[in-house]
Amino acid sequence: MFLRSWDVGRLGRDRATVKHETAVTERSAGSRASIRLLRIAQFPQFAQSNILQYLAMSENLRMPRTWLRLAALVLVSASCDVSTTLPAASVPIAQQLITLYALTGTPVNTASGYNMLQLGEVRTSVSNNFDFVMDIGIDSTFGVGNKGDTVIVLIPRGAVGFVEDGGLQWSPTSFDSLVLAPVTGYQEAKPTRIRQGDIILASSRRQTCDDASSHPRYAKMNIQTVDLATRSVVILVVIDPNCGYRSLKSGIPVL
Repeated sequence: MFLRSWDVGRLGRDRATVKHETAVTERSAGSRASIRLLRIAQFPQFAQSNILQYLAMSENLRMPRTWLRLAALVLVSASCDVSTTLPAASVPIAQQLITLYALTGTPVNTASGYNMLQLGEVRTSVSNNFDFVMDIGIDSTFGVGNKGDTVIVLIPRGAVGFVEDGGLQWSPTSFDSLVLAPVTGYQEAKPTRIRQGDIILASSRRQTCDDASSHPRYAKMNIQTVDLATRSVVILVVIDPNCGYRSLKSGIPVL
């Protein structure tokens, strides 16, 4: 088959047009994907469910490497809520079984508080270096429960006369399924009622991390036993001792 000179020229122009349109389409699609990724960064609660979707999109659209680098940074930042300047975590997730005695109606030499920074029970008669305390009383004392109920509560320090810093929240999620602590939802100035078997999430007082950012430490707790006779509770605590990290999964955290 022989092509005339003007056919050859037209074929070259058509190929150039197709190549140009393809490049424009890929750049536009890449830009749209990057905008969506930036929106995810503004709403990190949606990030994890969209990660695979946008990585797949980047493959299909043959996004430039610069867009892929941006995507990776945005997704890591949004899904982890961990400063990219933090050093790698070096301390494994800690697990403790603690016993707390009610703040009222118990001997002064018993521990009623828990320090999430030093990982230990605190005798409130000698120190206020705690993140929360436990107490037992009637519902009207704490403002939780039904009228006339005897209730057991964990009380954040902000509800016992100190600055609101750190809090508690009840969780419907099973203990083993909780592998990453949320950053919101903690009650900082209100007691949280507990019962045997309950799962409670806790955030500590905020600390300055190695990168100068400020974060609490996070823990999940399983209320093992409640003893009204001795006015005590036994709690299984799993806590991430690394500043800026939220992992509640055993081992050295990466999130």
